[in-house]
Amino acid sequence: MKKKTVTGWLAAITFILAAVALQLYFNKDHYFAMNRAKCSFTMIVLIGAMITVLARPVERIWTKQEKQRMTLLDWCVLVFGCSSLVTCLLSQDPALTLVGTKGMFVGAFSYFTGMLVYFVVSRNMIPHKWIVGVLVAGWTLIFVWTIINQCGQDVFGMHQNMKPDDLWRYVSSMGNSNSASVAFASIVPFIVMLLVLTQETAKRSILTVICLVALLAVCSLDSEGVVIGLFTMTPFLLVATLSDMKKVKYALLILIVLGLSLSVYHFLCICNMLLSAEGLICKLTGYWLGEIILTLGIVLYVLNNDGRLNLDAKSLKVTRNALVYACVVLLVGFVTFSIVKSFNDPSYATGRGAVWKGNIWTFRIYTPLEMIFGQGSGMFAKNVTLAYSMLSGGESPQIYATSHDILLQALLGNGISGLLCLLAGFFSIFRDWFREVRGIVLRPVPKYENIRYIEYSEMIRVASMVAVVGYFGASLVESTYPHTTILLFALLGLYRSTFFVPRKKVQA
Repeated sequence: MKKKTVTGWLAAITFILAAVALQLYFNKDHYFAMNRAKCSFTMIVLIGAMITVLARPVERIWTKQEKQRMTLLDWCVLVFGCSSLVTCLLSQDPALTLVGTKGMFVGAFSYFTGMLVYFVVSRNMIPHKWIVGVLVAGWTLIFVWTIINQCGQDVFGMHQNMKPDDLWRYVSSMGNSNSASVAFASIVPFIVMLLVLTQETAKRSILTVICLVALLAVCSLDSEGVVIGLFTMTPFLLVATLSDMKKVKYALLILIVLGLSLSVYHFLCICNMLLSAEGLICKLTGYWLGEIILTLGIVLYVLNNDGRLNLDAKSLKVTRNALVYACVVLLVGFVTFSIVKSFNDPSYATGRGAVWKGNIWTFRIYTPLEMIFGQGSGMFAKNVTLAYSMLSGGESPQIYATSHDILLQALLGNGISGLLCLLAGFFSIFRDWFREVRGIVLRPVPKYENIRYIEYSEMIRVASMVAVVGYFGASLVESTYPHTTILLFALLGLYRSTFFVPRKKVQA
């Protein structure tokens, strides 16, 4: 069992550095220098992780802590991180592969740092209440900042070196809206879970406002990645929030907040106050979708409070399953349409179809060794740019440093071994959900062994799992940056930290 230790506090600080401080840190010069600033701050995260790694063996001997066995997720993270270093050594340009392409900086350095953050957090940190509180509070600042940016207000003077058409693409301290959409989809579940589990009226009111601000920030991005991420995690949220009758009112409250955020977004679009008033969400709100959801949510909430919404356990299960299947069908349909549209129309979604074709063409010319270990993000970017130029019939005006797809990014950057690690890691997450967590949220009084702070550990475990699912969904069509890459490892570590897996089974 995990105990309160010095390394536990060091791990908590490392998690806050990776999941909050790194995301808030920015370069005031201009947004195009954002990733370089994040890369420099990553060194601080790496130092924090290294201090914890060096202190752990000494503390384990001193306190006689029991060792944990390696799980499938642990092995996937370990092999992926180590394979990034192997790729760097085998690369034609090790320095470029280590740091990553200029402007992106997603290289072996980011992956190795993320791997250390994962093991430090998962092995040492106890998920206290204050950790989630700091996480939500820090990201609330980012959400508010994003809304201000999308309303055309340049708070810190970062837009001075940018063209007017590019203003909406760079938000808050997250830089490009692509990275923001991936990160936003992975933070919303924590706010929702806190809102569902919080009993105090004052705290619930504050969380309701934060949830409203977060969803409004998500809508303001007008990113298809956000739409996919939200639809990907929605079935998991529905199962968790609609686990029993007592939580129906909280689920309806979330429905009301969602409708209100879409309504406010619609109002801002009508008033021409948003720079990013285009895209799928903008089109949907044009049909008064937010107002319809808001009205429906209020009516159902009133009926539920008056006792007129008589849902027994069976009816609740049928309702939840119907909503889950509906979300899955919409998600599959939307992703299928986007992929087909992208390949048939190279200009669709800012040229993602052409980039994906270039990725596939690039992988075909890899050597057998490169197919196994990849070329590193820095090297394959050059080849993808060349492929894009050949497919489009003209010279590419920019370097395509990212695949705009997490699977292709892993395949080209880290080879087949990296892709298999990524898929196996996400498979372990889904397996845990269907085998264990789905059963946990269906029980009104969950019972664990070897877990402290049961209620919040369970909440954090479910929220971090849903967060990873949302991240994966959004990153299928969006690019990941060094800070969002490390955020993924931090969330995986947070998920793993909520349970203890002893190396040897303890006899009862």
